[in-house]
Amino acid sequence: MEFKPHPYQEYAIRRIVGDTHVGLFLDMGLGKSVIALTAIDELIYDRLAVSRVLVIAPKKVAEATWQTEAAKWDHLRRLRISTALGTEPQRARAISAPADITVINRENVVWLVENWGMCWPFDMVVVDESSSFKSSAAKRFRALKRMLPWISRMVILTGTPAPNGIEDLWAQIYLLDQGERLGRFITHYRERYFEHNPWRHEYTPKPGAFEAVQARIRDICVSMSAADYLQLPPLVAHDVPVELDVSARKLYRQMERGDGAEPGRRRGDQRHDCGGADREAAAAVRRLCVRRDRRSASGARCQAGGAAGASGGHTGACAAVLWLPA
Repeated sequence: MEFKPHPYQEYAIRRIVGDTHVGLFLDMGLGKSVIALTAIDELIYDRLAVSRVLVIAPKKVAEATWQTEAAKWDHLRRLRISTALGTEPQRARAISAPADITVINRENVVWLVENWGMCWPFDMVVVDESSSFKSSAAKRFRALKRMLPWISRMVILTGTPAPNGIEDLWAQIYLLDQGERLGRFITHYRERYFEHNPWRHEYTPKPGAFEAVQARIRDICVSMSAADYLQLPPLVAHDVPVELDVSARKLYRQMERGDGAEPGRRRGDQRHDCGGADREAAAAVRRLCVRRDRRSASGARCQAGGAAGASGGHTGACAAVLWLPA
């Protein structure tokens, strides 16, 4: 498939190619993987600026996402990708294999550093979902921190850089600048931007801390929201009539006549054992994904919105609602 990047994707690609260290804080659906892969392809084959790349990702993502994304686009077919998962001998073979990109799960970063730290083969590292490196006390962060002097290019990718607040940013930004912007130590960062409650051992951001931190990292990070950049085609509504068979309709009616309490509870929040009919009705609802709506006649409406399919984004979703005649 031919890749036609959106302007925001082209900008992100230029940032990775032009800056040796950059954080891309992009919402889901904006195409972080294809952006990074396109930049890696250019750096390896067009600019000869990188020889080998390590991608650190969650296990499920490491298993297939990066490999599938590279195979999907015509311009990325020449990239050789090795997956370092499985047993220790399998991981060792994958690390030693001739490849442009080696993908490993984040749980094996410590193992990788312990075994290849003395002859580190990667001059570029991409951390997918970098929020998993938000703790400066985590072994994976400390292991990767040891290798920073031997990594000439670092890219961090995430849609949620600060899931618990701006305290989560220090370790991630440290991977990019080794403490230049937010301080060399987490203690200094906390002292400057947080109020400490010693009784509860909590850190609360000082007034204006968010804006101050944002200003400090603005030059090294790119933040994009799907609401601002994702371009969707017009909504398409398609009515699909759905008929329930006799047994499913009977079970649904049985559930409909209930008193409205949660399954497994009587009024007054008293627990009781659900009858067989209740369990069958609940199972039928789960199986059929049925949602009651008194306002409409029988039928179902499926609404789907396709995203930028040819631009590395999500392709949309389809939701169905089932109604029974009154």
